[in-house]
Amino acid sequence: EYMGNPSWRMSRPLWVRPTCFAKMALHAAKFPHLSVLGVVLAPNPPAGGSVDLVDYYPLMHGTDLDLACMLDVALTQAEAAAAKRTLQIVGCFTANARAGDAELGLTARALVAKIATLSSFACALLLLNDQLAKLPRSELLFRAWTCSRTGAVSPLDIVIEDPAATQLRTFDAITKREFQTFFDFGDHLEEISRDWTNEWEWR
Repeated sequence: EYMGNPSWRMSRPLWVRPTCFAKMALHAAKFPHLSVLGVVLAPNPPAGGSVDLVDYYPLMHGTDLDLACMLDVALTQAEAAAAKRTLQIVGCFTANARAGDAELGLTARALVAKIATLSSFACALLLLNDQLAKLPRSELLFRAWTCSRTGAVSPLDIVIEDPAATQLRTFDAITKREFQTFFDFGDHLEEISRDWTNEWEWR
């Protein structure tokens, strides 16, 4: 659900910042016919109340999702990169290869269950890829869940900061194919000079 009023912050647990929103969408847009996976970051999330998702690290795409050893390395590198910025991983983001597939895949479930052992809060966000083409007027681009250490999931509402402007700016970035210079950890392994953390921020 898209809400732009900050007064909702304390009544909703997930507050998605424009930078995080855009990077998740760019990762999915770069690989429209492949599954993608990454992690979302927050600054010291509380055990209860709202959690700010301020950034996103894209980890892998396509068949790389099936490589457990590669995922472990990527997660370790992401944890270290986040810690340098006083952030921590609080969940995962995924988009499925098949249009209309609105369920969390096994790899995403396994990843977020692992994150739940490392954080007091863990969530999973799924991009509804058939909605990506509806930007900048998509009514519901993501589904979200809270996740336990056992892998159990419960539906979760999210709030997008300044939703109209965020969608419009993301749509503009996708239209300009800015994802061509947006790399994930898998891209980085293919060419070490590619910065997979993509540490830029929209203001």
